[in-house]
Amino acid sequence: MTTSRLSGSLRLGLIGALLLSGCSATIPVTNDPRKALNESSIAISIAGDSTYLPNAGGGVAFYNSETQKWSRIKNVGVRNSPIKYKDKNLYFTDTNSLFTLSDKLHTYPKKTKNDYSEDVYVADDSTIVAIDNYGADGSGDYVFLVTIVKDGEMREERIKNNILRTAQCADGSIWGYDQISNYEGTDNQYLHPRNPTFLTRVYPNPSNEKMFSKSLESNTMYGSHIVCAGHRIVKIHETYPQSITDYQYADLKDVDGSMLEVINVQTGEHTERQITGEASKRVHGENIPSGAPYAIHAYGDDIWWVHHDGRIISTNIDTAHNTVRFSLKIPEGVKEVSTYYWTEKNLYAMYELQGETYIQAYSVESGELIKTQKIPHYNALLNGREYPSYFVITNEEKFLKN
Repeated sequence: MTTSRLSGSLRLGLIGALLLSGCSATIPVTNDPRKALNESSIAISIAGDSTYLPNAGGGVAFYNSETQKWSRIKNVGVRNSPIKYKDKNLYFTDTNSLFTLSDKLHTYPKKTKNDYSEDVYVADDSTIVAIDNYGADGSGDYVFLVTIVKDGEMREERIKNNILRTAQCADGSIWGYDQISNYEGTDNQYLHPRNPTFLTRVYPNPSNEKMFSKSLESNTMYGSHIVCAGHRIVKIHETYPQSITDYQYADLKDVDGSMLEVINVQTGEHTERQITGEASKRVHGENIPSGAPYAIHAYGDDIWWVHHDGRIISTNIDTAHNTVRFSLKIPEGVKEVSTYYWTEKNLYAMYELQGETYIQAYSVESGELIKTQKIPHYNALLNGREYPSYFVITNEEKFLKN
């Protein structure tokens, strides 16, 4: 299952609703986090305004859709608060520590405190891998911290490659993606749209080596997040005419199509294919594919993604051909869907309308809108220094029933 991160616009909308409401209620802090998780339908990680750290506030909130009640746990906060739910356990992080909520809440203090977490992953053996954006280390290197907890033992590794995106493959391996900016042999070594892309191994055995690097054949922009389907890292790029040799002179109006980049992490095979079929040109004027977190997802040999008009489109990894699956039924007045969440059978879309927060559930197989659920008392989650960061569905059957 994926984790869904809330976009900046929803954060602002929720904070605005919070201020307008006067925050007449508060969410109680639970003394039994395991029980709160067991009884929940949704868990939402809460991040904090870093200017107030270590007193920004943060933690995880649990919503029981049967009782329509909330509870929460608190921590010191972090600017970005990733969360994972796997095998009925919850994994998350803050500035100081990693946390596992299994039989009880386990805390693992970080070797290096850091207030910007990029992501947290769980390997099949319950190993926790947290990725923090540390920034410049004083010697000219840009550093990402990789904290690994295995069998209760923790170690920290440092990666000196930039990691723009990350994804986890079926074998548990985790990869970071970026594009080399100072590539020699191009018209502009910093801004050329065919500069090589590369993967960095984040787990296991974090590496500073640029692995599977290859110059792009098409002129591209960064585009969407990466996903891993089986053992293949996949990314969709928007493409420009070959006449454009410098990002400085490229604009959305110049986009002429889209391209599928696939990197096999077992063999190193690196391919590009021009995307065909419906919506093969994904950008129209200022309208671009949804940039909301987890608006792209892997199902089998297809990559599913959200078009700017609400269509759910799959791109086949082998053929790069698009198929329209269904369309979202978002009410008029909704500015945007702020975040998505995928399970084996369903797609969930969260949005705000007239100061209230809703989650819709769609069947991936049929495209049917199964449920539209208002999430009550959502504005009571936060104080003025907190904002929602990610959410996970912890009991799908319970959420759809109530």
